[in-house]
Amino acid sequence: MTSKNKQMYDDFQLVFNNLSSNLAPGLDIFEISMYLTKAYFTFVSQTYEQYEKSEAARKALTELVTNVKLAPYNFTDASDYQVTNESTFFKLPTDLLYIVYEQVQMPKDVPEEFKCLKGKNLEVTPIKHDDFHQVYDNPFRYNKKKALRLDVTNAAGERLSEIVVKSPRIQHYFLRYIRKPKPIILDNLTDDGTPTGNATDYIEGQYLESECELNTIFFQDIVRLAAKMAYQDYKAA
Repeated sequence: MTSKNKQMYDDFQLVFNNLSSNLAPGLDIFEISMYLTKAYFTFVSQTYEQYEKSEAARKALTELVTNVKLAPYNFTDASDYQVTNESTFFKLPTDLLYIVYEQVQMPKDVPEEFKCLKGKNLEVTPIKHDDFHQVYDNPFRYNKKKALRLDVTNAAGERLSEIVVKSPRIQHYFLRYIRKPKPIILDNLTDDGTPTGNATDYIEGQYLESECELNTIFFQDIVRLAAKMAYQDYKAA
């Protein structure tokens, strides 16, 4: 157990025992890791709600912000999913939670009628499916220097962004996003560090020790939330 995980373990035990007045049965490493991970994910979601409004929230999630540049994605029956012939699909990262910034890069070799977009980076505006054609087909509402984004999942269960621009094909789609954090696992969930094949030995598909990825200043917030969750389950039992 790393020093950070040992501290979280000790702090959890202290808070949980105080809440339950030492009357609740003890929890093992797996159970505490489950509560810490649940609290961790809740903390990230709640903090993101203030992300655009608060500098503190943005700083809190800094360690989870990552960038990726995506190329157009072709998949079977893609034409069945297109809302227009100008649609371009991009396969999203599997660890994507929230998009915080996005833009598309246009190619440099464009027809004369689109020269104003040559090699340009265009802002992307997410839009609801119900509103798409009301905006896209209306010359007074649609800005050709912006791209529209629809969220879709194909038959294979892949999460996609459908980007629409009234111009030649998009070259790249740039994303800055908050990724899903790894679970907090206080110690290896098997004695020899190898998987047993038993699903109960896994948390979010992981079984090896892993730490909270946020700044240590937020550990107490996560520990207190985890202990409260555990205590509420104990009272409800």
